[in-house]
Amino acid sequence: MDNEAKYWWESRTVIAGLVAMLASALSLMGVEIPFSEQLILADIAFEMITLISGGVAVWGRVIATKKIVAPVTDNLK
Repeated sequence: MDNEAKYWWESRTVIAGLVAMLASALSLMGVEIPFSEQLILADIAFEMITLISGGVAVWGRVIATKKIVAPVTDNLK
């Protein structure tokens, strides 16, 4: 099993948990969201986070002031 770390927003479980918490809070206020729609909302939230993260990465590269170069190692000399 691969034990690589990832950010919390890269976890579908965390996103689904947050959507469930939001649905629960809305339920307390009288707004009911069926479980099937909660799953759809969790998927949409995860995809939106992925889209925004990708956009921020591209934008960061566009406004960067330094060039990207390939690393040089002693093995390649």
